[in-house]
This record gives sequence, C-alpha cells and structure tokens, in this order.
Amino acid sequence: MENHDIQSHQNKAKEAMIKIRNWFNGFFYVKDTLPSGLYIWDLYSKFIKRLEETCKEKRLPIPSKLEYNDFTRITYEYLVQIEHLQKEA
Repeated sequence: MENHDIQSHQNKAKEAMIKIRNWFNGFFYVKDTLPSGLYIWDLYSKFIKRLEETCKEKRLPIPSKLEYNDFTRITYEYLVQIEHLQKEA
C-alpha cells in the first residue's frame, strides 16, 4: 500500500466504488485501463435493481438472504451477459 494515499469516500458507496476503481487502475499489473468509476457504478446500480427479479426467477430467497455461492453465481452470469452485449455493440 506504499505510495497509495487513503482517500475519503464520505461513507457513500458510490464515492467508495470510484475511489477503489481509481486505486486499482493505478497498479502496473492492470493490463488495460479500467472503465470509469461512474460506468462501474452504473453497471452495479443496474445489477442491484435487477437482483430481486433474478432471485424470483431462480426461486431463491430475497437478495439480503442469498447464500454467498448463489450471489456469486448471479454476479458472474450478469457480468458474462454484460460482456456479451458489449461485444455485440
């Protein structure tokens, strides 16, 4: 963590996500420039809005009661779908 300053996010999830994105983007081993923090926040917001419906479709409990593996699988499926849509565009 040397040479990486801690930055305040005012206890706001959006600000924290942007700061973390910027922090990760500063590492030399990140092959490509990461999408902007606002873009990542937008994808996250869409994911969260869709999560309850996805749980109903898959006959899973409400999002706050999801098992870790179920949440991880849903997240993975969403990211694959986003990647596929981006390749089509």
